[in-house]
Amino acid sequence: MENKDTPQNDGFELLNKVIQSNEKNASSIQEFVKKQTEIITVMNGLLTELKQVETHIKQIADEIPKTVYLVHSPETQASVDGLKDQLNRKDFRKYYSSVMMVLTVLTIVGLGTISRKWFSESIRTKTEIRQQILEEIRDDGRSIYKVKDFEQLQYNTDMMNKWMKAYPKEGREFMKFKKGFESR
Repeated sequence: MENKDTPQNDGFELLNKVIQSNEKNASSIQEFVKKQTEIITVMNGLLTELKQVETHIKQIADEIPKTVYLVHSPETQASVDGLKDQLNRKDFRKYYSSVMMVLTVLTIVGLGTISRKWFSESIRTKTEIRQQILEEIRDDGRSIYKVKDFEQLQYNTDMMNKWMKAYPKEGREFMKFKKGFESR
């Protein structure tokens, strides 16, 4: 019976696993880039809306008089307090939009850095696996040849065998020469 778990089959199986892993990694990277692009698009939309809100708040603030002389009645005081609250909210919105913009930039930079590191590690791992496969093949006393060279050698061997069958006398002399040559 033939052993199906030869080192050559293990090498091909490992190579197939590397190829499958590469395909999975490529699709993961494409999916990651697509999601990252969608996030950036959404964040750009949010920034545009925040700028519009800020412009609207500025317009509202411009319509509010800067100096107001009031009679100190409870209703008037409540109205003044309400205006103060609205002005405080405007400041809060400014800071909130600034903080959100900074967080957005930090998120984009962080995701870019992480994706770059992940991609370079993935490439390095693939290179190490390929090197391992080549070392295993070399350690088993085998080598990788071009198919064209192998076919040429096989063709030459077949041609020599046919010539030896066609000319047996010269074939025996050639075999004697070969044995003498190999004994050196």
